[in-house]
Parts: sequence; structure tokens; C-alpha cells
Amino acid sequence: MDAIQLETLRWPVVIVRPMRKPTDVELDEFLVRYHQFVDHRTDSYAIVLDLRQLSDMPPAQRKRLTESMRASRSHERCRGCAMVFTSAALRMVLTAIFWFFKPKYPTEVFSTDVEALQWARSQVGGSLPIRSASGM
Repeated sequence: MDAIQLETLRWPVVIVRPMRKPTDVELDEFLVRYHQFVDHRTDSYAIVLDLRQLSDMPPAQRKRLTESMRASRSHERCRGCAMVFTSAALRMVLTAIFWFFKPKYPTEVFSTDVEALQWARSQVGGSLPIRSASGM
């Protein structure tokens, strides 16, 4: 199982779900998969970032993620990022990332994946059947 799952079957909503803290290599592999999928599309999309299994992110990985966000032109087509988490430590991590890279799209924090998916879908002008956490 990948350390970071990338669900693309609900396009134009992409679901990113870290299952545990990734190694540096796993983060790089994920970023390649993510950009291979998103960068080759031309339509708008939204992201659901389900971070409930992730408690922290090392500074080097935060830097790598920020650099990747800056380098990608696909973020110009992103219409929103819904984040699902409850960790106060993770909120600080995301604040630090957004300090260096302020997204040009709206970001919202949710406590459930259902709410996050509904919001993300609304950002790209669609509706979608919503299932519970395990069947998001």
C-alpha cells in the first residue's frame, strides 16, 4: 500500500490521503504520480486532502511540498482544497507551508470527509453521491 493514496476516480475532484508519515522517497514518488495525473489535464479541479492519519511532517518534507506547489502550473486550474484533519500540530504545519506558498484558490478545513468532498465538488460546479469515510 502506498504511503500516500491518490484517488482520481472522482475527477474533477482528486483525493489525497496519507496513510502514515511518508519517507522522503515516498513523498517524492507521490509528487511524481500526482503531477503526472494532474499536470496532463486541462480542466479545473479541486483537491480533498484527508490528513487524519498524518500527525506531523518534517521540515525537509514541508520544504519539498512547498517547492512542488510553486513549480506546478496545474495549481492555476485548482478551484479549491478541502482539508480534513483534527490535529492541532498539523494545523501548524499547514500554516507554515501556506506562509511560504499562499494558494491562489480557496482552502477550507473540515472534520469529516463527507463535508470536504461536498465542498470540493461544489468548487468545480458539480454534485456527487457522497459516501462515508471508508467509502469516500
